[in-house]
Amino acid sequence: MRSEFRSWAFLGWVFLLLSIGGNKVQGEGSIPAGLDDQNVIVTRLEVRAAERARALGTYRSSRIYRVINDQRNFRRDFPVSMEITWPNSKRYKLPDPPPNGVVFRMAIKSLLDTEVANAGLGIQKASAITSANYQFQLEGHEEIDGESCWRLRLTPRRESRFLIQGQAWVSCTDYEIVKLEGRPTKMPSFWIKDILLIRLFQKVGNYWLPRADRSINQIRVFGQIQLEIDYLDYEFGAKEVQ
Repeated sequence: MRSEFRSWAFLGWVFLLLSIGGNKVQGEGSIPAGLDDQNVIVTRLEVRAAERARALGTYRSSRIYRVINDQRNFRRDFPVSMEITWPNSKRYKLPDPPPNGVVFRMAIKSLLDTEVANAGLGIQKASAITSANYQFQLEGHEEIDGESCWRLRLTPRRESRFLIQGQAWVSCTDYEIVKLEGRPTKMPSFWIKDILLIRLFQKVGNYWLPRADRSINQIRVFGQIQLEIDYLDYEFGAKEVQ
């Protein structure tokens, strides 16, 4: 059971999506003329992602990991600091004294260890929102928290626990992802009945970085378990965000 729960925790972090409630939807007919070529949008998205990775260099984020099970009246927060160095290095720091307990060991620490272990370029390439991994369909134009966005349908090119069936909202100005939402194309184990995954981004300097992750997991025996990650602040090292 422990290994199955570990797989769930990692999956809940990898696939990150955000709720659509309150978003202003304009139909397909409202897409501005001349900029509605999905191939152009995706190409610019991929170029922008590469520019962002190089520009950020080394940076840190303070995070709050949260596990919630309302059926068992359980809610627990775990603060963590994560340092990311482009292109393929991550390391985390726990508070002193570090947290303990079954939930921390089986879910949070396992999730952190897996994130660090999978920071290599191979996993990044396999999970990236790119034309190599997805087919894209432009569905419309929406405003997300005041940001004008293209809404793209994501259809994975293969079945993989690193890919989602869902939607991406891409800034019309910056060509970066503002929001992701969907479900994994492949459940990691028998114990997991369903997963809804959400990631919301925030603009920091000139780039969009994660603001919140929400994973709603239907687990056999345990019921509904929510995994949340809040990104509270970012600190940039050798390279300043321009």
